[in-house]
Amino acid sequence: MSLHEMDSEQHVRVSHVPAGGGPAYWVYSDLDTFKATGEDTGDTLTVVETVILPHAGPPPHIHHRENEFFYVLEGEMEVLDRDRKFPVGPGDFVNMPLGTLHAFRNSGDTDARILLLFAPAGFEKYLTEAGEAVAEHNRSAPTGETDLADAHRIAPRHGLEFGDAPPGVW
Repeated sequence: MSLHEMDSEQHVRVSHVPAGGGPAYWVYSDLDTFKATGEDTGDTLTVVETVILPHAGPPPHIHHRENEFFYVLEGEMEVLDRDRKFPVGPGDFVNMPLGTLHAFRNSGDTDARILLLFAPAGFEKYLTEAGEAVAEHNRSAPTGETDLADAHRIAPRHGLEFGDAPPGVW
C-alpha cells in the first residue's frame, strides 16, 4: 500500500492542541493535560503537560509496558532512580526506562511544569481511570485527592506496579 493510499484510507491528519487545551485530569495532585494520546499517534506515543503542585508528585513506581520521559519546563524537581535521587530543573530531560523503579516530585515552593511522554502509548488509560476529570474551563484544584487504594487496585491492569524506595533515599 502506498503512502498516498494509506493517507486517504485512514484519514491521517496533522493534529493541533492549542495552549491550555486538551482533556485534563487531576492524578496524585498533579494536573495532567493530554496533548496527544495513542488514538492521535497510532499508539506510538502519549504526550501530557503536567503541572505538579509544590512538594507533590507520583509515588515510586515501575512501568512494565512503556518508557516514561519528561522535560522540565518550569520549576525545580527531584528524581528517584532506584536507590539514588538527583535534582533537575528547566531544560533538563529525564529518561525512565520501563522496568525501573522511579519517581519524581516538585522540590520547590511553587508549581512545576513538565512535558511528560510515554512510549508506546496507552498509559493515558490508567491516568483517566485513576484521576478526576477536570472541566476544560475550570482547572482549579481537585475536589478530592487520588484514592491511592483504588490507584493501587487498578494499576496491574495497566502494567504499573508501585514500589518502595530504599529507606532514607526518598
